[in-house]
Amino acid sequence: KMKSDKILTKIRTDSKIIGGENQLVYAIILNDLGVCFNELNDYHKSVECFQKCEKIQKEILGENHPCYATILNNLGLGYYRLCQPKKAI
Repeated sequence: KMKSDKILTKIRTDSKIIGGENQLVYAIILNDLGVCFNELNDYHKSVECFQKCEKIQKEILGENHPCYATILNNLGLGYYRLCQPKKAI
């Protein structure tokens, strides 16, 4: 698990350098990292990635875009797995 964390952190850092933190491609990478952390049962990091992705997607795509609905779903699942169901709603 430790090696996976280092790899995922490196990917996140490199992505910031390449496209900037407020780019849609960075949001997509954050979502993918959130899914990876979820699979590793690291729900805190997963939610952190989903929160950052949500903020970027909301700003760029707006609240009515299907991708924004997907990130809200992912974020809700993360909160649920952290036993925070009120935040998941």
